[in-house]
Amino acid sequence: MRMLMAYVIGFAIVNLTAGCAVPPASFTPPAGTESGLRVLKRIRVGFNPIGVAVTDDGAFVYVANSTSNSVSKIATAAMRVVSTIQVSESPAWIALEPKAGLVGITAREGRVLTLLDIAGNYLINNIALDFSPEQIAIHPSGRLAYLSNSSDFNLTIIDLEKRRVLKKVTMNSETAGLAITPDGQYVYVSTRGQHYNLMIVSTREHAVTARASAGSAPVAIAMCPGGKYAYIANHDSDDITMVYIPEHHPTVNIPVGSGPIDLAVTPSGKYIYVTCHRDNTIAVVEAASQKVVHRLKLEVSPCGIAFSPDGAMAFVANYEFKSPDQHALAASPQLALGTGAAHRINNNTLMVITTGPYR
Repeated sequence: MRMLMAYVIGFAIVNLTAGCAVPPASFTPPAGTESGLRVLKRIRVGFNPIGVAVTDDGAFVYVANSTSNSVSKIATAAMRVVSTIQVSESPAWIALEPKAGLVGITAREGRVLTLLDIAGNYLINNIALDFSPEQIAIHPSGRLAYLSNSSDFNLTIIDLEKRRVLKKVTMNSETAGLAITPDGQYVYVSTRGQHYNLMIVSTREHAVTARASAGSAPVAIAMCPGGKYAYIANHDSDDITMVYIPEHHPTVNIPVGSGPIDLAVTPSGKYIYVTCHRDNTIAVVEAASQKVVHRLKLEVSPCGIAFSPDGAMAFVANYEFKSPDQHALAASPQLALGTGAAHRINNNTLMVITTGPYR
């Protein structure tokens, strides 16, 4: 719980996806799972997972295990962990860079950006930082990484080729969520400021070019694949803000549930999935109607979320076991969940969720 509170205070962001070489065949959900939204499988990873990233080909899923100080690599063909890599203290968020074959992981307590080799799963470099990093977003060119943090008023830019800090862009408050527009021209950065808590940074000039206001405590940002809209999860106002990207203009706030902590847009752009950690739910928002059209109730507190390339599955980190019947459930060694198989409820699993018609 301590780590989650640090996450809420320090803020969070959306997970990025990228490609991987020589993939195994993608996992095919069993027949019939397309009919509804439900938990298909739980995969045991490290403790208190936060960030989730899926490769462009859907072959692998990476999960940052914040209190195990490790990253789990899952093969979707078999739906199991194929390797566990030890990293610096308190890993939080992940981004993949296919051109250079890199995995980037932010480590809060370790105060480093860790770079791993995708194919070989070995450490390439630890880039030392003078702050505790939160989210990482990598530019489509693969040359630059952008880091947010909760300890100063800066957006930090990393040169991935030279493995060093390139520049810091001053913000109006501590930085939180961030995401890059699909055309690579802007970085959207949310801050802890009460007003104008959405900063738009030009990736060419590395300067703030526009400001806007989201909801209260914006913690995560996701881009629509078409590049027309951005969606921002507002943790304290229990809603998401829809932003029209061409004008950087917020258009509407959509109520979603208690304590939205992360979100992701389906590859089709039709739905936005929002993980709400306070009420243990995933809210599904239809982009066209701008309304919640489905809600999946969980027995755990969901955190990071990412989709398979075809949108048929969502991968959700189970940060914390949390239920109204928590004490009674914890006393039972086994519980029938999901597909009916016995699972032990804990805080070290990745949930595989079939999206059914909401894709």
